[in-house]
Amino acid sequence: MSATAVAVRLAWIPIAAYIPRLLSPALRARDPVPPWSHIFLIGWTGMRGIVSLAAALALPLTVASSAPFPFRAEIILLTFAVILATLVVQGLSLTPLIRWLNLKPDQTLAREEAHAREQAASAALQRLDQLATESWPMPEDMERLQDHYTQRAKRFANPDAVDSECSPEAAAAYRRLKQEALTAERERVIELRDQKSSAMKSFTAWSTNWMSKHYGWGWARYAWAPSIESMIARWSRADTSDQTNYELPCICPWRRDGHAFGR
Repeated sequence: MSATAVAVRLAWIPIAAYIPRLLSPALRARDPVPPWSHIFLIGWTGMRGIVSLAAALALPLTVASSAPFPFRAEIILLTFAVILATLVVQGLSLTPLIRWLNLKPDQTLAREEAHAREQAASAALQRLDQLATESWPMPEDMERLQDHYTQRAKRFANPDAVDSECSPEAAAAYRRLKQEALTAERERVIELRDQKSSAMKSFTAWSTNWMSKHYGWGWARYAWAPSIESMIARWSRADTSDQTNYELPCICPWRRDGHAFGR
């Protein structure tokens, strides 16, 4: 019985995959036929479970004439046997089967995301080109943003390219370096606070200007926090949580001519 259930599924899964695409050119163009290895794996993973057992147990005990439901116990036994066989045999064989079929991870979603990011970067470049004729943008900021989005568009246009400067190790090293610098700043500011240094009198004004420059006036309000530790902690979290500076995969936007720069 279990072998019959497995064989039937292995037979109809390819039919269900090929027949609609043979009959519909639009479907065939939109969603091509998967490789045979994928179809076979889907057919093999037809494991039965609680739904099959619940359907068998839902059979009534008696029929309308009050006679016992015919072969109810046998149906439940066969259902349980099929569930046990498919869960144990097919379930335990999935790992070696996947290795034997040499299946690779599906990169469809990753490629679609890369395409969307490339289109977004191209749109940003077009907007920057339009703003280049305006008088208000700073040339340095314009050059930095154009370089940033040019690299992003180039990277996501070819997501399979390997960039040694944008490896996970490089990103981790940059995050660690940035955190070390922020920790040193925080420790020094707290030390000045503890020493009741005169420098702390101008710290509020300085931090307000600094944070408004780098993060806008929304973050600048933290410069007025009564606790210096609280303000610096928020400052550090805001800076290190900025994933755009070391997002992977991308051409490393924190590098420019071999040097690090912020946003």
